[in-house]
Amino acid sequence: MTQANCIVLQFADFRKPATPLTPREKRRLERNQTPAATETGKNSRLRIARRQVWWDAESLTRYLRARLDWQSALEHAQRRGLGDSKSFPSAELDDRGSLCAAWRAAVARQLVTPAPDLAAITWKRAQLAGSYFAYVPITAERVQQAIADDVAFLAAHPVRQSKRRA
Repeated sequence: MTQANCIVLQFADFRKPATPLTPREKRRLERNQTPAATETGKNSRLRIARRQVWWDAESLTRYLRARLDWQSALEHAQRRGLGDSKSFPSAELDDRGSLCAAWRAAVARQLVTPAPDLAAITWKRAQLAGSYFAYVPITAERVQQAIADDVAFLAAHPVRQSKRRA
């Protein structure tokens, strides 16, 4: 393809024009910006803030893992001449090394990202016990400290409890 035939598009070219908020959206926005009146409300907002940061870290980790898996599958298919694998740029081993390093770094960042709930803490513990943790660029002590901090936060900021007793 020659350079004259290339068209560079920016994501900003596809942005929808701003639309006015509906009354319902305005109420929801105002409700989320008002200070919490109860302890449960404050705890909820703190956990929601942590959840968004956790989701961002998790998304990056999943994305990089998917790229790593795709690169491996493409390299395998290109070596055997399968399907339309030749229509993609060559999948070289050099790319795999850098993708693997980026994925491991993303796992390390996610391990020290504040956990919003018990499921995230369970994930951290599973990663710490996993066989490939030795290759993640972070110490076990740092992850254990992050887990301890998360447990302390969740204990200090409980969610609303059901009226039923266990």
